[in-house]
Amino acid sequence: MLKKSFKSIFFSGVVAVLIWPARILAAEADSVTLGNPLQEGKSQAISTGELFGRIIQAMLGVVGSIALVMFIYGGFLWLTSGGSADKIKKGRETLVWAILGLVVVFTSYIILSYVLTAITTATK
Repeated sequence: MLKKSFKSIFFSGVVAVLIWPARILAAEADSVTLGNPLQEGKSQAISTGELFGRIIQAMLGVVGSIALVMFIYGGFLWLTSGGSADKIKKGRETLVWAILGLVVVFTSYIILSYVLTAITTATK
């Protein structure tokens, strides 16, 4: 029960984080530029779209790392099962959920990319 509720909360959080920049971009339509805090002393400004793009890329890197850890964990469980059906099932389920998580994340990225492209080209 707790595992399913954690998965639903995690999934909702990922979707909300990936959709949130689209709502801001739709409201602002790239009319605001922000100074880049990563380039101290330089006066180069980046658009809000570029800023959110960098944030999304960083989050995809984190999600990819988490998926890699889950693949390793699931494979470890499966390989060290010693023929135990419960451990084999747990390892297989871990691998399946890691794959499904990656599919959901990359599908949401593709949808978000399409929506942001549609918004930015419609406003120009």
